[in-house]
Amino acid sequence: MANRTTENLEQAPSTEPPVTTAVTVLPRQSPSSIELNYPDPTLLSMVLRDVSRWSGYNFVMEPSLNTKIQIFAPRRLKFNEAYDVFLASLAVINLRAVQIGNVVKIVPVTLIIAV
Repeated sequence: MANRTTENLEQAPSTEPPVTTAVTVLPRQSPSSIELNYPDPTLLSMVLRDVSRWSGYNFVMEPSLNTKIQIFAPRRLKFNEAYDVFLASLAVINLRAVQIGNVVKIVPVTLIIAV
């Protein structure tokens, strides 16, 4: 029997369609402690990206709301503490987080209407 190498293998045309595998994405587990410290003015979109990573929430916001923000948290925080600091920091710049399922919309305070 002849030695088989990659040089002498012929590719037979495949008649079968490629196999597609569905992947189920599970919610992320919250880390035991979170660093939420932005002492320099940081774009809100960058803060949202980081909060999204550790919270597992999906954030949406209008680009015109992408202002700079500073958050001072000198120690690592528990999940609930970190999310509360994040929400408080939004309030300082007159924004609110409105959660609908796993999506959090960042909106101006003036758009919140009591029902």
